[in-house]
Amino acid sequence: MPRNKDIDKLSNDITTAVKKENISDGLSEIYQDDNGKQVDVSRLTIKKSFGPLTKIILGLFVLILIVGAGFGVWQKFSTANDITQVSLTMEGEKAPQAGKEMEYVIKVVNNSGRALSEGTISVAYPEGFVFIDATPMPSSNNNVWKFNNLAGKGTAEIRLRGRIYNLIGKSNLWSSELLYKAEGFSTEFKKNTILETVVSDSGLAIQLIKPSSVLKSEDQEIVIKYRQSSGSVLDNFHLTVEPSDSSQLEFLREEVPNLDAVLIRPWVWQVNKISNEEQELRVRFRFLDKIGDIVSLKFKFDYDKQGMATSSILANTSSTPTIVSSDYLPLYEEDVDLEVIKNDLSLLLNLNGQSNDQSVDFGQVLKYSINYNNVGDSPMEDVVISAVLEGDLLARATLIDKNKGEVSGQTITWSKLQIPELAQVNKGERGTIEFSIKVKNLSELPRDFRQDIAVAARFEMKRSGDIASILAQINKRDLEAEAKDLNLMTTSTTSTSTPDNYSNKIIARVNSDLALGSVVRYFSEDNMPLGSGPLPLEVAKTTSLKVFWSLNNTLHNLSKVRAVVTIPSYIEIADLSTVFGQLNYEPVMRQLVWEVPVMDKLSNDFAAQFTIKVSPTGEQRNQLLILLPAVKLTAQDDFNGSTVKRESKPKTSKLEDDDVAISTGIDLNGGLVK
Repeated sequence: MPRNKDIDKLSNDITTAVKKENISDGLSEIYQDDNGKQVDVSRLTIKKSFGPLTKIILGLFVLILIVGAGFGVWQKFSTANDITQVSLTMEGEKAPQAGKEMEYVIKVVNNSGRALSEGTISVAYPEGFVFIDATPMPSSNNNVWKFNNLAGKGTAEIRLRGRIYNLIGKSNLWSSELLYKAEGFSTEFKKNTILETVVSDSGLAIQLIKPSSVLKSEDQEIVIKYRQSSGSVLDNFHLTVEPSDSSQLEFLREEVPNLDAVLIRPWVWQVNKISNEEQELRVRFRFLDKIGDIVSLKFKFDYDKQGMATSSILANTSSTPTIVSSDYLPLYEEDVDLEVIKNDLSLLLNLNGQSNDQSVDFGQVLKYSINYNNVGDSPMEDVVISAVLEGDLLARATLIDKNKGEVSGQTITWSKLQIPELAQVNKGERGTIEFSIKVKNLSELPRDFRQDIAVAARFEMKRSGDIASILAQINKRDLEAEAKDLNLMTTSTTSTSTPDNYSNKIIARVNSDLALGSVVRYFSEDNMPLGSGPLPLEVAKTTSLKVFWSLNNTLHNLSKVRAVVTIPSYIEIADLSTVFGQLNYEPVMRQLVWEVPVMDKLSNDFAAQFTIKVSPTGEQRNQLLILLPAVKLTAQDDFNGSTVKRESKPKTSKLEDDDVAISTGIDLNGGLVK
């Protein structure tokens, strides 16, 4: 039987063995790799740990990521709930043409996540705006729109159409306001926006032709040339002329009235028909006395929203003009300053029947007349009248003067030696002196020539000495002034010469040398066929011909160049071609129009071409056919501000321009249809 001592010893041995086994198992686990294999602890591999700086940087990076993600979540939540994230904008043409229909767009963008309610959009239109319609239509007053709901992230849009009328360069302000509430809020919010537009074109092409000076007691006129400007839809205008002092100014009616212009009362007209064709309105008046050195007339062109005005021509010619309706919207204004000349012998100079400044063409014959009238209270004896003609453009050798006045330098002088009636001009007596002179051709002029002609008349009276001595004084004075390169029209040395002894002065400015070529050909200049069909023209057979147009210009810049011809009913148009501007055919009016917006000086060989086809009928047998009527050409001379006009000769079945067809012996039958 085991002893207690042995049992205790055995128990201690078992306990010790178990502890060793546990330690061994623990160490095995420690020295095993991830796959359960023993690690060779005889070799020690040392791995470096992260340093403090690296740990700080990594920590900051993690922090930034956390903050960024949080900000993104916050911003998304904040924007979605920010009910001020609503924009109001307005867009449209910023440089409109007066009277032309325009579209303007008002847009509301709800960038918040909440729906908008009880919304009101109101627009304050600029003065002179005429509303036409809108999509959607306004809720009230043509300028207020309401909406009940605009979803989050939604968009609302208003498209409105209208016309604006104002002076060129004047600012027109549009003001739009948005009032709204948001889902979950009782507060009303507001947004505003402003759009500025400036009228770039009045819709009217206006030219005022006026004298530089006027004479007391003589009938005067200012010619208004008007038409629609390019693209304009204006159908009327209201004209008011406002003199600076009408007390000594007498209104005169037109001798040949414009049938499209209604005279409402003195100085006020309503013009009810405007087209792209130039028309004229003449404003006639007379100064009863010399009011001052300068008198101003304000010309105000307005658009009448009501359209046609009622004709009520008044007999009272002394009425002061006033605007009678708030429906007149401004289009164009121009002030005209006139120098008033007073003298006992009234002199009125006319050029081609008009007393105002004009434009002339190279080679044109200028016809001048000096009308004299004794408006004083007593007779005038031994009157001497002179005309002073300044300018390089005058071909002085072409002067024609039936009274054979004495010519010295730039002056022509008439006395009782040439015109017996000048020996004594009684009170109220009138007379006229006429002469003509030609403008030189461009080829006759030097490179740098004066491009205008200035002419005025003056009178002097004998006080001492004979007529011959007076003429000698005048000639000597003028020659001295010419030698000193002085302006003869302001030079006076005799005791009887004052500024009041001059007539009005007329300035004639030469137009640019715009030339139009219009040629109809069957053969080219190289004898190559351009057309087809029989020559001469034959009944029931089609002949095609080529038409060539050309434009040449060397002196001034031009704009709004326009050539137009009305095509006969028996002519067919085809193959229109040009690289200069636009060449279009309007079949209803049967008009062929070539438009070139700008043509600089030294512009040569602007060309256009097209084909015409003609199939003569039996009724046209043995007739000479007009293939192309006269082409009418107009252009705006940017230097003079004048309208240049040219016109070609009609082209016939004689084929006048086709030298090949004429010279090769082809029987054209005199141009008559066979």
